[in-house]
Amino acid sequence: KYIENRIGLIKEPSSYRLIHRDLQPQNIHWDIQNNKIAGVFDFEAAMSGDRIFEFTYLEMRLFKEYPEIRDSFYNTYSKYIPLESNFEHVLEFYGVVRDLIYYPRNISYGELDRAETALKSIESVVFNN
Repeated sequence: KYIENRIGLIKEPSSYRLIHRDLQPQNIHWDIQNNKIAGVFDFEAAMSGDRIFEFTYLEMRLFKEYPEIRDSFYNTYSKYIPLESNFEHVLEFYGVVRDLIYYPRNISYGELDRAETALKSIESVVFNN
């Protein structure tokens, strides 16, 4: 029911881009001297898709660890590529989709702690909305 009610949030992107799908601190090489990203690693999960889906990993990992950079990231990003007004709702929806995709993968890989985290995340969004 949750997905049925929110699938309308997703619009066909004007263009598809390569998305990493596992963007997290350990896959980003930071140039500390110049305070910028110098490279991105581990493209095994990459696919074509909506750039907003990519942000779900930043939300799940980087912004949970460093919440103080979240607003700065989105403000800077939106200077170059404007974000839709319903961006936060789309981001939440993609977070549920991400967890639904990775839950069975985590089970099959024996990563039960990750599976439990995904399940709790799904439950908190779906049942509290």
